[in-house]
Amino acid sequence: MEAATIICKICNLSTKSSEEYFKHMTTHKGGSKFQCAVPGCELKFGAYSSFAKHGRNRHKKVITEKFSCPVEGCDYDDSFKFLMRHLDVHFKSNILVPCVFRCNRKPFKTYNSLRLHNRYFHRNASSNNNVNSPESENNEEITEENTIHENLANTANDELACLEYVEQTTNLPKSTVFMVGKLLLKLIAQKHTQQAALRDLAFMFGEVATLNEQMMRDKCEKYAANYNLNDEACRSLKSSMMSDDLFNKLFDKKTGILRTTYMQMKFFKEHFLFVPAVQVSIGSNNSHQETFYHYVSVLDTLKAFLQVKPYFDAVFKSKRTSPKNFATDYVDGVKYQQKKSMFSSKNVDIFFYQDCAEVVNPLGNAKKKHKLLCCYMVIGNLEPHFRALTENVFLVLLCKEKDFIQFGAHRVFRNLIEDLKILECDGIIVEGYDEPIKGSIFTTLGDNLGAHQLANITENFSTSPHFCLYCYTTLDDFRENPYQIGEMRSPTSHKLDIEMTENSNQAHRGVKGECIFNELKTFHMFDSGAAPCIAHDIFEGWANYDLFLIFQKMIKLKMIKKNYLEAKINAVCKKLKLNTNMTLEFTRKSKCFVGKAVDIWHLIQVLPLIMIGIEVNYSHSLIIMLILIKRIVDITVAPIISEHMIQQLTEHLMEYTKLRTENFDVKLRPKFHFTLHYPHLFRTFGPLVRFHTLFCERKHSYFKRALRSTLNYKNVTKFCSDQHQLYQAYLHSDEDRLQNGLVLEKSVDSFMLLNQTDQNELKKRNMNNNNMYFAKLAKYMGNVYHEDDLLFLNNCDEGGFTAVKIKLLIHDKHSNNNYIYGHKIIVNDVNERGLLKIDTTINNPEVTIINLDDFVDATPLKPFKQGSNVYIFITHAIPSV
Repeated sequence: MEAATIICKICNLSTKSSEEYFKHMTTHKGGSKFQCAVPGCELKFGAYSSFAKHGRNRHKKVITEKFSCPVEGCDYDDSFKFLMRHLDVHFKSNILVPCVFRCNRKPFKTYNSLRLHNRYFHRNASSNNNVNSPESENNEEITEENTIHENLANTANDELACLEYVEQTTNLPKSTVFMVGKLLLKLIAQKHTQQAALRDLAFMFGEVATLNEQMMRDKCEKYAANYNLNDEACRSLKSSMMSDDLFNKLFDKKTGILRTTYMQMKFFKEHFLFVPAVQVSIGSNNSHQETFYHYVSVLDTLKAFLQVKPYFDAVFKSKRTSPKNFATDYVDGVKYQQKKSMFSSKNVDIFFYQDCAEVVNPLGNAKKKHKLLCCYMVIGNLEPHFRALTENVFLVLLCKEKDFIQFGAHRVFRNLIEDLKILECDGIIVEGYDEPIKGSIFTTLGDNLGAHQLANITENFSTSPHFCLYCYTTLDDFRENPYQIGEMRSPTSHKLDIEMTENSNQAHRGVKGECIFNELKTFHMFDSGAAPCIAHDIFEGWANYDLFLIFQKMIKLKMIKKNYLEAKINAVCKKLKLNTNMTLEFTRKSKCFVGKAVDIWHLIQVLPLIMIGIEVNYSHSLIIMLILIKRIVDITVAPIISEHMIQQLTEHLMEYTKLRTENFDVKLRPKFHFTLHYPHLFRTFGPLVRFHTLFCERKHSYFKRALRSTLNYKNVTKFCSDQHQLYQAYLHSDEDRLQNGLVLEKSVDSFMLLNQTDQNELKKRNMNNNNMYFAKLAKYMGNVYHEDDLLFLNNCDEGGFTAVKIKLLIHDKHSNNNYIYGHKIIVNDVNERGLLKIDTTINNPEVTIINLDDFVDATPLKPFKQGSNVYIFITHAIPSV
């Protein structure tokens, strides 16, 4: 039977030899993900070493002598190398192992003693079978000693054989040209290589093409002379050789497809899904200079993205149903349930983000020379872990901030609004799908300043009477009663505010004018139009200030020393591998802890753990406030939420507000008021962590790198938008980027290499067939699972919860299901200390195998060992009903 064709998932190279395929994959070893292309396999790997190891153990055909296991009662047989690895399982089970070659030596107690025995007494046999220790096996890689052209190299002096080889390879596949173009596109769009450098590269390749052409002509003439070919045959041979020469085809100075930067850009736009940015004029500035911004059509972006079938399926495929009584995404919120009847099943929900960023500041931020208004969008229909990837954040608009301030939102956002109106009413037609696909903005994202800019209300939070986007509370009311929430803003009340603003020609109740986004039929800014940002409201809003006050007072009361506190925080973060190093400064000028939002989040996460081993009065109001901040944040950032958890959040906020006003004279910051709206916003939007803006802010760094690498400041908005759209075209060439599936990082080669206890348990459940793949480290749906991590299973009646301690991750190739194999354990809730402690008194815990998709919360929990106790480190609240 003819061997199946293997097509490389990266460059489309095809071969019928698995050995040649895995040799070819060494050229892609610098990538970040690898999918096996052998028909019937298609496993995914996150590292090349794991992928290469899989190729050696699963697909490489090796003819070798088989050896049987010398342990009595064990039927394992395999090559000498794998048998030695299998024997390590027996050694770990304290089983004496006889010599593999059945010599008269006494059985061995350790792997090393057997290895040394083989080296001295069976050297020839063991070296011929290439025995390695289990540890060294993990570091093996496929060598490149044999190249694809080795058969040709053996006959390098035979010109006839050379010409036969050339004749077989003269028809260059389109994929070859495409891959060279893709490489150049990557250099420009991802690596930010200057076009001058690529121009020099193309010129050099053109010179190489010229020299190569002359060499080929000379060789053809020599061959014709040796074999007495006539002039016509010689000309045909030259023509055939020249027409299909790779360098000539790509970089010839006159006809090369990629010979100049202009031709390269032309190739990119014709062969990739490139959506151009359009320059839109908005008038003359105060210096009488023409001003403009660059806009990427939302309609064209959606068309280009959705015409790739895997992307279309990822957007409109049926999503996982949320567990009963829990909300896991925005589709579980009240807003979506009310809006979904307005559109058909194929509706695109857009998350629109706006922020101002200083992309280049050689003269300092205050100069604002290149400060840009950046507008992006995210397709909400994607899975949450895909939405959080910066590569899936699409550019909408780039405008200089000073131009936006001068001309206003109505002038700058006009083209966007017109496109959105078309999307709402007429929709877009995607190739291969006849029904129009409609959509609209579901919510806006941004920091508080950006949200108020879009809504066209006052942007002053410290002195303006009406500072809240959600209600009409005043600053005086907030300072008098911090827990008070005013009358909620609505489309009806906003209409009255607009009338008063127009009549008085001044802001009324914080409203400066009409919001241009309210022109849309299915969106209104004051009908739950703006989702909050947890990072700006809490971590950079009030938590960093309140933590500063609490720790400052604890040090003053000599409850803890400053140096010890700082050292303990950093030690715990290091032990948990959190990339945070806090420096606590309590100077006269200091008012808060300085750090990024993620640093403050990490500090809050470890608050209960840093108090382990310290004599702490947990009934002290300051300690209670720290625990309350931890609980408030844990519920706020939870990816799965219930009504019970929302009620808990309300109670925690009320209790914290009371303690805060009793212990400190310093007034609460206005951003704390925004947090008081979170219980209502949870019911409206679902889990608020799905709307955090940090993944959109990371997009700014792309433009900063591009400008600093290329030093191109002539037309910043044009350069940045063009560069970004080329990058999106490059990303669109990877059709597998939105594929879900278990990505193996550290796999177990064979079922027989598991310890005997695990083998027996898996056999009982029929999990030992050839369709099963085992791993101790893997990625799935945005989470990374390690051996010894824990997964929440269910709550216990007496408090605490049951969890599964991971031993193995199992992938069933036949059913495409993923399972967790491990032990059930009990975790107790030490409520007054804010700690979760593992019950280590249970002997012989129950073994279980559970489908990974059946867990209520699939986020892995990390154990934290302190002395003889083992605690659980959590990044968000444990689900509860």
